[in-house]
Amino acid sequence: MNGTSWAILCGAYILGLFSTGILGTDLRDIPWQQWGGLAAGWTILGLLAGFIVPRFWRVGPRLPLWLAAGIVAALAVVSLQWRVPQPGENDISRLVTTPPTAVEVSGTIAEVPTLNRKQKVRFTLECDPAGIRVAARANNRIVTGKLYVTVPLLQGTGLVPGHRIRLRGQLYQPQAPTLPGAFDFQTFLARRGVFAGMAGELLGEPSRTPWGWWQIRRRIVRSQVRWLGSPRGQLLSSMVLGRAAVDLPFDIQDEFSRAGLSHVLAASGFQVSLLVGVALALTRKLGAKSRLISGLAMLFFYVALTGIQPSVMRAALMGAAVLAALTADRKLKPLGLLLAAATVLLLLNPLWVWDLGFQLSFLATLGLIVSATAITQRLDWLPPTIAGAIAVPVAASLWTLPLLIYAFSTIATYSLIVNVLATPLIALLSLGGMVSAAAALAFPPAGSAIAWLLDYPLRGLIAIVEIFNRLPGSAWAVGTITLGQLLFVYGAIVGIWLLPALQKRWLLPILAALTAVLLPLGYQHFTGVQVAILPERPLPVLLLRDKGKAVAIANPDEDSARYTLIPFLRDRGINRLDFAIAPVNPLKSGWKEVISNLKVNKLLSSVEPAKTPADEPQNITYQPLKIGQTERIGTTAIQILSVQPPVLQLQIGAQKMLFVDASLAIPSKIAPPTSPIETLLWWGKPLPTEVLKQFKPKVAIAPSFATVPPNVQRYTLTRDNPLQWTPQKGWQTLSEQD
Repeated sequence: MNGTSWAILCGAYILGLFSTGILGTDLRDIPWQQWGGLAAGWTILGLLAGFIVPRFWRVGPRLPLWLAAGIVAALAVVSLQWRVPQPGENDISRLVTTPPTAVEVSGTIAEVPTLNRKQKVRFTLECDPAGIRVAARANNRIVTGKLYVTVPLLQGTGLVPGHRIRLRGQLYQPQAPTLPGAFDFQTFLARRGVFAGMAGELLGEPSRTPWGWWQIRRRIVRSQVRWLGSPRGQLLSSMVLGRAAVDLPFDIQDEFSRAGLSHVLAASGFQVSLLVGVALALTRKLGAKSRLISGLAMLFFYVALTGIQPSVMRAALMGAAVLAALTADRKLKPLGLLLAAATVLLLLNPLWVWDLGFQLSFLATLGLIVSATAITQRLDWLPPTIAGAIAVPVAASLWTLPLLIYAFSTIATYSLIVNVLATPLIALLSLGGMVSAAAALAFPPAGSAIAWLLDYPLRGLIAIVEIFNRLPGSAWAVGTITLGQLLFVYGAIVGIWLLPALQKRWLLPILAALTAVLLPLGYQHFTGVQVAILPERPLPVLLLRDKGKAVAIANPDEDSARYTLIPFLRDRGINRLDFAIAPVNPLKSGWKEVISNLKVNKLLSSVEPAKTPADEPQNITYQPLKIGQTERIGTTAIQILSVQPPVLQLQIGAQKMLFVDASLAIPSKIAPPTSPIETLLWWGKPLPTEVLKQFKPKVAIAPSFATVPPNVQRYTLTRDNPLQWTPQKGWQTLSEQD
């Protein structure tokens, strides 16, 4: 077979894997009939292509190859279905109970323990087959599987991969997201074969410390941190080894992510290309075979240090192919090499097809291959070095930005400028960090000295990130785009790449793609009226949108703000709250996290926040809540009927809603409304029947009810049942609306 035939077969395998996305995001519960139907569909499609395509592509492949391509795509579907992790009959997740039961578990730590945002140590535990004991039972039970474990910081310090430990704690089921835009922690763990979690504490001391690659990583990190300090030392180490191998502080991770520089913290093709270049330079006087062996050994050592990550594996495979081609004095086709690398990796692990890092790595590389040269040619009025420095991030961003918007609903506004300015520093720090790491392996003080020389470049990189993150609109929430819009945008990009006619008129498909994305988002944002209720503790989040303006009534804790409210606002394309109501001190709750991520013009609270420069966010107006006070946005008016406990009346056109917080106490007296109440939202204690009789609402929303008259429509507000109201459809669950 020729190169075209191999490309068709490889492409069919990859498309077959991607087609499983139509079955859903959680592939564990898909019935076998749907898997079989998808595989059969690919076989039929290959057969049809064999009859149709040769009529238009007369010099192309014939029927047998197209049929083979359909069968390959079908086999890809079957292979992915076979590799989807499922909890076994004796998996430890089978022991999760409600309410939780205390258990003792023993096992082996499977990965490097790291800190989570609550400053607890987290790791994956490989359970011993007979290593679990349920409280009140004398016998041990045979279990299998993995466990996501968190332990207190003092107990987790010093734990390493390979340690055998015993724990006591409570098992729990990782929660699936109930809101669009929220992180799906359950699916994230399930794709790694983990179906249960445990918050526990150590029993006794761990086993003897085993040898592992983590020891070499720790030697490098400690050497670079010794003279650079934290967080610059960890930042340099993450640029060399990747974020997965280094416990990088979350504030640095968040800053780089907000600036569009997350890729700097991941071991990827940039580091591998530097490594291959260094290997070729150091072995230039050796024979061809010796150069190949030396280069492959360095690549193997680097992959072992960073861990098996899709982006590193892709770069390592391509680097190994380049070394082999140089040894054999042969030329490689970059596109063919990229396609072959993707196919090999997905043969090894088909589940990587849904790994965002894998997708971004290949899209960025594809962009560099097919677009960087064309962009450089259009910048021929600039010096070649500057044109190249601009073309590389532009090409990578062009191909990755649509996927990033689809995944996160957010654009790092100044990402392109930041990448261009930071590229020289990133190259210097990556190369210097590798030299420092190599020196640290031989003599740690030498590695520390070399790392210390990179102190000012590190400070400069951090300064660039912080400066642009402080600019207005540094992160712009655009809202959710559909899969159809994503495919349309990539269709326009691929059309510009492959069709000469579109290359001459490249602005037209770009404008068409932008229109297809921005027009629906803009229409929904500036014309819609919505009320959303997100059941959070200690108070539900009430979000109002009225023709481009937004208000939030909430008292979120830090986790609710970070994992619920902020993702939901981004998913809805909300970048600013015209005002917000916080019933308690906003600086003692999650509002500080919200304010650091988006603009809040005015914050109303029953408690005036402490005026401390260290805690108080800037550029925000605080205002105390007062009984009788009315705030307006668009057609919506919010009137404060009571401050403690909070009672608010919402008037949206002719629709009147009443919000009552009875979590601490039932208000002794609520002023009767001047007109009938359409909706009563009650939070906290069970909704008394007397209140329903007093207000006679058409709709009642509460966590629980005493009794409800038959003429009142009832919605029970639970974590799995967030609600949304629109003038057209009334009250529905978010899943029904979306």
